Amino acid sequence: MRLAIDGLGLVGPFGLGSEALQAAQTVAALPEQADVTELARFFSKRELRRVSHFCRLALLGATLAVEDGGLSGVSKERVGLILATGHGPVATTFDFLDSMHEFGAKLASPTAFSTSIHNVAASTISIMSGYTGPCLTVNEFAMSWASALLTAWCWLAESRVDRVLVGAVDEYHPLLAEAARQADCPLTTGEGAVFLALSAAESGRYGLITDVAMGNLAAPAAQPPLPFELPAGQAFALAVALLNGTFAQPLVAEEPDGAWSAITLGPSL
Repeated sequence: MRLAIDGLGLVGPFGLGSEALQAAQTVAALPEQADVTELARFFSKRELRRVSHFCRLALLGATLAVEDGGLSGVSKERVGLILATGHGPVATTFDFLDSMHEFGAKLASPTAFSTSIHNVAASTISIMSGYTGPCLTVNEFAMSWASALLTAWCWLAESRVDRVLVGAVDEYHPLLAEAARQADCPLTTGEGAVFLALSAAESGRYGLITDVAMGNLAAPAAQPPLPFELPAGQAFALAVALLNGTFAQPLVAEEPDGAWSAITLGPSL
């Protein structure tokens, strides 16, 4: 079985959509944060009033993928949702830690806590979009995206769902950027969301995912870096490869401990 890619939702400092991402490949520097005001086209101000920036990134990416992938005719009970993230909602996590430091554990902000848990974005998408199929959040840093795709593969192979909406989301935060600068590590200097609408069909509008491998031995050669970096950057590398039609080289992510993942793409049959 292969994973057919029927829809694509892209959000980042480069803008929205495939054309903006393709243009960003030739840009030397990008803003740190993404503009998510396009959400007003899909949801009211009241609905978005308490939605954090991290959740807005995810919600916009998922909504764009649904709009692009033609999921309107699919039963919402038969759509699975998987969200991969390296850091999770860091802004609200730091807000919660600040409230604990200032007021103590007994008086720490319950609102900040409720929005700091890693599955808050997937839950927000499920509630606001009405999907009632299985919903999962994967948090394995740079391995998160490959792990999410493997889970989507299993759900479709087992006929648990008819479609899977799978996404990768990470957000920028100045504290992480400063920590990365001090450690000479570039993995937290950007943010964004990539969502795919997947099915088990023989062909997909954007192409196919033909293999997902994970291991701890010598990894295949990695692809060139993007103009911005984040733990879920492998998802953006996949989007770039799809848009450029470059299917020959596996898309590789590596961890300092030697863990790696490789995703292989192919054109539609």
